[in-house]
Amino acid sequence: MVATLALLVCIAAASEPQFPLFYQGTEELVLRRLELDASTTRVDNLANARTAVFQDELAPPGGALDDLKARVGAGMGLLVVLSPHLNATSLRTLTNGAVEQTGIAAPTFGLGHAAASEKIAATIAYLGPRSVHWRPR
Repeated sequence: MVATLALLVCIAAASEPQFPLFYQGTEELVLRRLELDASTTRVDNLANARTAVFQDELAPPGGALDDLKARVGAGMGLLVVLSPHLNATSLRTLTNGAVEQTGIAAPTFGLGHAAASEKIAATIAYLGPRSVHWRPR
């Protein structure tokens, strides 16, 4: 009975479609959260990914950024986690000027970091995207 149940669980897990994800970033907190889903598989090549996540870094304008832009244009999903270290020119180039990082709201690290982050998020939600210089096109 236990062996049959274990076999059924293995078959169900094997039949679940995999979600190939390309990740590049300076820290892996977001990646670890995404990997909680058993179907998420990290791939090392952008060409093999259904979605790409870039945290804190984007390639400078040029070949690698052009490749990313082409993949997104072809339907690949993209998540860019903004930070003070992100190349604003690359973000503007990647989005054809639709998204521009005009400022940085970064709470100091320490005991109040989580609360300060939540306060910034609540302010953005209350004021709306135009007040934080988000220019959708």
